Amino acid sequence: MKYPLLKWSKQDAEDTTQFNMDLRLLLSKLKAYAAAGDSLKKFASGNTTGPDFTTIYGLMQCTPDLSEGQCGACLERAVNQFAIKHGVKAGGRTITPTCNFRYQIYSFFNVSTLGIPPPPPSSSPAPSILLPSQPVSAPSP
Repeated sequence: MKYPLLKWSKQDAEDTTQFNMDLRLLLSKLKAYAAAGDSLKKFASGNTTGPDFTTIYGLMQCTPDLSEGQCGACLERAVNQFAIKHGVKAGGRTITPTCNFRYQIYSFFNVSTLGIPPPPPSSSPAPSILLPSQPVSAPSP
């Protein structure tokens, strides 16, 4: 398989300037959360409201052997490679051997399996970031 592997939606995003701004903000926050993960899991997913109340869903992941800086740099390259080749599509994905990102205007992951409910609505439409839940240890006997 040749890397990076790029996949994209045939549909262009509506209001590309606003969509790109909203998408970039979401991916920036997801990148920070994923890169800051521990040696077991470097993953983040979430969503934000885009133009015309479109929900944009995003996911970012690195292999856990990467440092925070390496993960962040890998994800940044993945996003930039996609943007350079495909512009602003309604969905897309870049897969490399050590990291990947994906975004869509439909939910492509099961939010309920992540264990943390989305934050309550606020006055400003900030992106919702969902992190995987930590395992809960059983009480000692």
